Parts: sequence; structure tokens; C-alpha cells
Amino acid sequence: MNVLVYDIGGTHIKYALINEAHQILEKGSVDTPKKSKEKFVECVKEIYESFDDIAGIAVSMPGRIDNIRGYAYTSGALLYLDETNMVELFHSFCDVFVAFDNDGKCAANAEAKLGSLQGIDDAIVLVFGTGIGGGIIKNRAVHRGHHFSAGEFSFMGSGSGSEGHYFGMDGSVHKMLRIYARLKNLEPDLVDGHLFFDAYEAQEMEARQAMDQYCSGVVPYIFNLQFVYDPEVIAIGGGISSRHVFVEALQHHVDAYYEAIPFKLAKPRLIQAAFRNDANLFGALMNYEENKQ
Repeated sequence: MNVLVYDIGGTHIKYALINEAHQILEKGSVDTPKKSKEKFVECVKEIYESFDDIAGIAVSMPGRIDNIRGYAYTSGALLYLDETNMVELFHSFCDVFVAFDNDGKCAANAEAKLGSLQGIDDAIVLVFGTGIGGGIIKNRAVHRGHHFSAGEFSFMGSGSGSEGHYFGMDGSVHKMLRIYARLKNLEPDLVDGHLFFDAYEAQEMEARQAMDQYCSGVVPYIFNLQFVYDPEVIAIGGGISSRHVFVEALQHHVDAYYEAIPFKLAKPRLIQAAFRNDANLFGALMNYEENKQ
């Protein structure tokens, strides 16, 4: 029995047909409708109707999501889906079982059930992208919190207003690329991850300096998470994690920071997440299987 899985993002809706053996049979993506709930329904319905014999639907999406009821209190940039019963919305065009979950929690669930965190009781997953996504693993399961907002790491910060610092801003991959562009006197739009990491792996001075500046801003947040929750490991995910040098650079700065602080609690141990761009798809499927039981 095959499940149709959607990964709804602010820019694209990725989808995949996944079988019982957790193998992707087919996948694709379309642009996310920006204007209305009606256009959104037309889009996901068209994807659904392009497949035959769908046993159920699993969905990853941004926002504060009640994964039991499938209710979206918020929905990230897709404001037209705020305060929406997503199960009812999808049942307007299908009658199969449907399950919804937050995208960061999906990424964490994929690692806990199928990936790098199998057999680990307590862990954190950090997904580096436009902001910082991810989730908390507690007793080998995703911890959701009373308001379904546990693991919203992007909003960790200090200060307020224009003077404030937030993990989602300081840890954004775009910030790393902007630092590099400034050091190289390049237009930021001309710098992407491939260019930066190729330069970094070639030992280019400006790329090394940019990584050092970026990691120096990120590491204090990682220590705050370690001190508050005391996970066994922290898995580093997102497309950027496919470059193992990124995880190595972060760990190097973690080690240096640990040596410099006067209090010796547990030192964060970073590992590379198993899933990258498909993490949300597999995590949504895990949530589907848990709720279907």
C-alpha cells in the first residue's frame, strides 16, 4: 500500500509516493500557491489525482500543528492556512486517512525512527536552512510541548527589537553566504552554497574566515540547548549537512568554546543527520504510521 507524502514549504510543495518498505517510488515538486486557500486545494488535489491506489496521505508543513487532530494554528508564511483543520480541507477532495505534522518535527522524527538517532533516547535535531528548524527527541519520540511548539529553535534569542539576536537569523545559511560575499566583495546574489563550500574545501582564506565568523555566532546557541536539555547527541541536518566539513567546523568551534568557558558541564556532540532534503517526507510518513495505528 502506497502513501502520498507532501512536504509543503513556502516556495515549493514537494511530494513523493512511498511504499511500505519506505522506498520512494516517484517524486516531484510544484510551486506553492501564494494567494488563497482555494488555489492551494486545487494544487494538492491535482497532485493527488495524478496517482492511483493511494492508501493514505502524510503531510509535513510549517507552523504550530496539532498532529493528532491535524489542525494548523499557524502555517508559517502561508497565512491563508492559519486556524485551519487540515484534515477537513484534504477530505474535501479525498476520503483516505490523512495525517499532518510540523516540518521540523518531521525532520526529527525521520532521524529518530529511520536515521542517525535510532536507539538514542534523548537528542536534538537542528536543520540549517533559511532559519533553524528541527525538533527534540525525548525517550526516542518527538517531544511536542503543551502548545505544539517545542523545538522552535529559530526564535531563541536575546535582546529585543532591532537590537535582538535570534538563532534563526544568526544560524541562517544565508548569513554565512553574506559574510563570505562581504569578505570577497561580491554581490550576495552571486554566492551560493556550492561556491562557498568549494572555496572552503580548497582552503581559501576568505571562506575559512567566513566559516569562523558564522560558527562563532552559532555555537553559543548550541551550548544553551545542551545546558537546558542535555541531549546525548545533536544531529545536524538540512541540505548543507551533505557537506561533512560543515559539521566538522561546527564541532571544532564547539570544542574551542568548551575549553574557554569556566564551567565544565557536558560538551555538545554533533553528528551528521542521515536525511537531508527528504527528511520532511520520511518524517511525515512516520507521523502517519504512528497516527494510523
